[in-house]
Amino acid sequence: MRYLWLTRATPYPPHKSGDIAYARGLIENLAPLAPVQVLSLRTAEVRKPAIPGVAWNEVDHVLPSRQASIASRFPQVASQNVSRPYLRQVREAAAEADAIVVDNLAMAWCIAPLLRHLGPKRPPVVLVNHNFETALRPGLRAGASSPVLKAVLAWDGWKAARLERAANRAVDGFTAITEADLAALRDLAPGKPAHLLMPGYGGIRQTGRTISAATPRRVAIIGGRGTFYKKMILSNLLRALQAAGLQERMTIDVVGGGLDGEMEQLRREFPGFHFIGYVDDLAEYLGTARLGIVADTIGGGFKIRALDHVFLRLPMLALEAALSGMRLRPGLDFVAARDLDELIAQLPGLIDDPARLDAVQNAAFARYAPMFDWAERMRGFHDFVGGLRRP
Repeated sequence: MRYLWLTRATPYPPHKSGDIAYARGLIENLAPLAPVQVLSLRTAEVRKPAIPGVAWNEVDHVLPSRQASIASRFPQVASQNVSRPYLRQVREAAAEADAIVVDNLAMAWCIAPLLRHLGPKRPPVVLVNHNFETALRPGLRAGASSPVLKAVLAWDGWKAARLERAANRAVDGFTAITEADLAALRDLAPGKPAHLLMPGYGGIRQTGRTISAATPRRVAIIGGRGTFYKKMILSNLLRALQAAGLQERMTIDVVGGGLDGEMEQLRREFPGFHFIGYVDDLAEYLGTARLGIVADTIGGGFKIRALDHVFLRLPMLALEAALSGMRLRPGLDFVAARDLDELIAQLPGLIDDPARLDAVQNAAFARYAPMFDWAERMRGFHDFVGGLRRP
């Protein structure tokens, strides 16, 4: 069986985000089971590793302006990736494929023309969903302050919901990243074969760690900030922390890529916070922190960074809704808050309770230790796609 994998970017630095990490794990761990030809858009120079079973192919692409997406029939997440040269290469490569995977709604723009080209005797086409976009968009709109921006986001959200519905109904099968997303997408595309495809974890597993009074009173806010809504989430959190003056009572670091252009502005707007940016050795850095915050007020899906917290043994103070679908137990595997106000109220006491933080990180690691094996994940996916194969 030969796979053709259609993705927006070759999933290696300088591309850094949760969806990039997820795509990388899927591709690398499918390759031992079957050959994978990856076709992506080249918007930056990427040093691609040589992986047995994986053939990397890129099509040069210039990202359009965000304003250009307003006039497109596709939402911004997809319109920025529309490319006729890419579609031509997809059509050529599809002739040699036994299964075609469309990775993320960002690439769903190519599904309709591809299906028309291939006709009824095509190999199965599978859509890998990273989120349930229809539910994500109202929260994004509500978080905007400007009426004009709210209107633009409402228009973009309508287009995203329309594309999500059409794409999942058109393909031969789809996957979802959490059980909640799976149920929602099944309602959107009733009767369509569906598969739960949670991430695996291939990083460092810190076999032991003790959080004590000697551990620095450092709070880490980690995650990529490459999208508009992730920057909005960060801004809302920092404003809440700043209003309570917590940056003066403990060290608060913001860690992760996607903020290079805004660093100076953020340092002026939020004095007292530490904007670290991307760190090469996340395990080493998290070993210097006492607590991590996950405060996503917008969007669902799987939080890839929660795996880093758990396996690198950094306890989490998190909005309960942000970790929905993560199979972690509130109060045991993480400290839960219902909203930002409750999160802020808990933080001062929690940072000075190392015994509780130590118990939480140990419980979370023990719960996740038998889960998140990439090989098992991809065997399940490979079997699912095999069941879709047309005679």
